[in-house]
Amino acid sequence: MTRLFEPAGCATQTARAVENLTAILADLRAAAGPDVPIVGMAYYDVFAPLCVSDPSLLFVSGRVDAINVTLVDTYAAAGDPVADVAGAFENDN
Repeated sequence: MTRLFEPAGCATQTARAVENLTAILADLRAAAGPDVPIVGMAYYDVFAPLCVSDPSLLFVSGRVDAINVTLVDTYAAAGDPVADVAGAFENDN
């Protein structure tokens, strides 16, 4: 995918989301213990089907894809599996 325009603050907000999710997952694991499953999820892109008729929405879809990669990586770093909702709904089609 071609790198699209990034509004100011996207990188900062993404880093903040990773920091917050990492802390939340650590707190959940500490509270739940090692035997309780914690499962994350990637998100369905509600704009993906509209990109066919309105290419201006490709930026939004690109951001959904980027945040999904960030979420999957953050859950993986915590050792938690991820339900691939984006894949199940074929976000990339």
